[in-house]
Amino acid sequence: QETLEQAWRMLVHDILSDGDSVHGVTDTSSVGSHFGAARRPYRELLCTVIRIEKPRRRILLSPARKFRIGAAIAHALWAFSGSNLLEPVSFYNPQGKYFSDDGFRLNAAIGHRIFISAGNQFQATLDRLRTDRTSRRAVIDVFQNDGLTNSRDISCTLSIQFLIRGAKLHAIVTMRSQSVLMVCPYDLFFISMLLDVMAVELRLHVGSILHVCNSAHIYEDELGLAQRVMAESP
Repeated sequence: QETLEQAWRMLVHDILSDGDSVHGVTDTSSVGSHFGAARRPYRELLCTVIRIEKPRRRILLSPARKFRIGAAIAHALWAFSGSNLLEPVSFYNPQGKYFSDDGFRLNAAIGHRIFISAGNQFQATLDRLRTDRTSRRAVIDVFQNDGLTNSRDISCTLSIQFLIRGAKLHAIVTMRSQSVLMVCPYDLFFISMLLDVMAVELRLHVGSILHVCNSAHIYEDELGLAQRVMAESP
């Protein structure tokens, strides 16, 4: 697909058409159980991939699924700052407070993972690609041992790999879990910005994003909205 919206709509369609029903998780620290209140059954596709050929066309224009561009930009700026503090971004994403363990920080803040907590992985990746344009080691590790914690905020992103092929920079994103209807458009917006900045620094054209979702899912309590999205004229 060419644009973020086209790829996203295709993924929503495929989950509604071919997704398997899953009873839901019981983990009390997961939004998938309403943080222990009740299971949230969902429909799921395992290990599915979408490809976005023109990542700069990153705005979702669905009338049913409102995309808050201000929130997307605010999240991107917050992530590029390397912050893991809740307060600077909570105005734009009030739901974030439910994922904070202490009311002040977000354990899996993606910008903090990329730029701060394991060193500046963005700069290290940039330096590696400047040194070796054919490198297959230009990988940002976002998950960072989250499986060993019981935090409410466990990174959905496992890794982001950058590859230079020809005069283009491509990104391969691997997600352990992807809430397709509500979160995916914002995840892809930020990834497209990250790819854009990396490409500019390397003086390359922006290539494609391959978005690998180990669990691409839509919760059953979101199915009505998903069906309204599918009924729209894109």
